[in-house]
Amino acid sequence: MIPHAVLAITSLITSAKAGILPLKRTGGLFDFDVRYLEAQEVVMSERNYINFHIRPYPGAKTSHCFALGTTLSHTLTTIPQTWCYSEHNDDSTAPSRDRVWFMFIIGEDVDPNAPTVDSIFVMHHSTGAYLRIARQVDDHTHDMAMQYFPAAYLPVVGEGPEEIMAHQVYDGPQSPSIVAVRYQGVAH
Repeated sequence: MIPHAVLAITSLITSAKAGILPLKRTGGLFDFDVRYLEAQEVVMSERNYINFHIRPYPGAKTSHCFALGTTLSHTLTTIPQTWCYSEHNDDSTAPSRDRVWFMFIIGEDVDPNAPTVDSIFVMHHSTGAYLRIARQVDDHTHDMAMQYFPAAYLPVVGEGPEEIMAHQVYDGPQSPSIVAVRYQGVAH
């Protein structure tokens, strides 16, 4: 028992020195209110995008989330962590007041051996896509939500004899509410 306690205390001290605090789920919150969700590969282009608006909690100002990706296969691609911007600000390049960011992860890009946020948000589908949204409350607290979209929501449309118009689109719910969970003890 004593060696286990010493090991636990040592790992906490080492983690604290490294700026990494243990992740602690403090409970469910409210839903992240997503609106106008769209994503697609641009026809006859090497670009794809995801675009949506989010209200992270009741009474919050809306943030605009948008990112471009590059594709050679006329499909949607994984979009790495991208900050959202305040929708109600004269400067459209100002980060959102609520410090909201997102990731759009295509299922085939999921590495089942990579560490995940915790056992709740394990990504185990190799098809479809995941939308992860986070609100950074402070340096050690964030609200996190993740939604999985099955492959049926990501059809390839515009296929014809020459297939020059073929492109992948998101064809799922455009205004999903995604349950958020608060985590404390996370240093970024």
